[in-house]
Order: sequence, then structure tokens, then C-alpha cells
Amino acid sequence: MLSQPSSFTDVIKSKFLAILFDQLEVRSVAMVTQTMLSLYSYNATTGVVLDVGEKIEVLPVVNGYVVEGGVMRLPLGGQRLCEVMNSYLINRKVRFASNAEFLLARYAVEKLCFVSMDYTDDHEQCLESSQDFKSTVPLLGPLTSDLGRFKSPEGFFNPEIWGVDNDSVQKLVLRSIGQCPIDSRRQMWRNIYLTGGVTMLPNFKERLQLELNRLTPDNVVVQVHASWFRYHSSYVGACVLANLESFQRSCVNREEWMSLGDGCLKKMSGY
Repeated sequence: MLSQPSSFTDVIKSKFLAILFDQLEVRSVAMVTQTMLSLYSYNATTGVVLDVGEKIEVLPVVNGYVVEGGVMRLPLGGQRLCEVMNSYLINRKVRFASNAEFLLARYAVEKLCFVSMDYTDDHEQCLESSQDFKSTVPLLGPLTSDLGRFKSPEGFFNPEIWGVDNDSVQKLVLRSIGQCPIDSRRQMWRNIYLTGGVTMLPNFKERLQLELNRLTPDNVVVQVHASWFRYHSSYVGACVLANLESFQRSCVNREEWMSLGDGCLKKMSGY
């Protein structure tokens, strides 16, 4: 089984299959999108998957089928978060420039950043007394940050802080569910699943729940689910999917590839 980005085209998939069957001589292959695997990791077939990793993707799935009109993507995510955090670290006389050094900025994000539950209040308190928000991580010497700890990830909920004109994650989820069939929307609101490394930031789930409650009527129940294993949800979902009886029927074997060629890609479209 191969976990693939949702941006993979049929041409790219065909090239992968050609390498696997013609060069590596594997017996059968299944290619599944990372976001779908994340949904299976929650043992669910209906819901909205919010994947915040290097990029942002919102994938609505009803009874195992993707609602194509509700798929939302943004090229902003962990990479942008690290860039913003890096700009705050420059004020501390610390600068990560090379690709290798940028991994240190990512480490700083993982250890220092958190999502504010009340950004305006935290911002005012930090300006008055930044000592309460300071935190230090040992990284080539002591590395301290205060305002950048919560202002950097705030861009996911208030994109104007990053200086970009894009929808926030809560509005992406709202738009995505709005494209789903009317009779399934209440179920979709109760089944919002998080995946991706950025969602591991403290308070990310709680803040998203708060923002979505503000966007929905009082009679709509909103539930955001966050597994402890969502950093590796694609792998967990792959294990779940591989144990299903229907999975073997969705695999493409070598004989089908030799006879059908690219036509066998339709067999994997169910996942």
C-alpha cells in the first residue's frame, strides 16, 4: 500500500505503478490518499478531515465517498508557521537560514508554540508583562520566545496576522460542509477529525471547537475529534484499511497492469 498526496495526478500514479510492476516486480499495489487513511484511523467512513501539515486540506467524506466540491486546499501550513516563528526568533538574535537550520526552527515551534484561546487578551497581557509568556528550549544554547509563541500559529485562525488574504481553518471547514448533501450536514458537524503535525499544538482542538461554535447556530452540535496518534494517522489508517476484506479487491495486481495499463487506476478510485 502506498500513501499518496491528494494532489497526485493519474499520470504520476501511472509512473509509480510502472516502477513498482515493471522494475520492482511487486505482485499487487493499492494507492490511497493520506487524508482518506487518516479518516480510517478514526474507524469512520463519514466526516470532515482537517489535515494541517505542511499544507492545509479539508476533505469531506460521506459513506466512504469524497464530496469533490467540498475539498478545500491552501498552500499554507507548517512551512509558513516555521517561517513566521523564525521572524520572531530573529528579534532574539537567532536566525535559521539554511534548510538544515530550518529544522531547528521547526523544533522550536514544536516545543514553544501554542494556540491562544483568547488572542486579544493574551496579546495585551504579553505586552504588559512578557515574562509570564516566556519559555526557553535548549537549542544550540538557550532559546527564548514570548509573543511569537502564540502569535505565530494565530495565523491559522486569523490569516491577516500572516499578511495573507485566505480563509481561516474554521471558515474552510464551514465552506466544506456547506458543499455536502443537506441531509448529511448535521452528521458532518459531529464528525470533524484532525490530522497532521500542526494540530498537535496545545489548544488547537479546543480553539477550533470554539471558533466553529461561533459560526454555527445553537441547535447544531459541533464535535472536533483529535486522536492522540494523529501525527501518524496515515499509518494507523493504513493498518485498519489493510485488514478489511474489501481491501484485497481494490488492489491492482501485475496481470491487470499488463493487460489494462492505466485503465486499472479506476479500480483504486474507491479509496
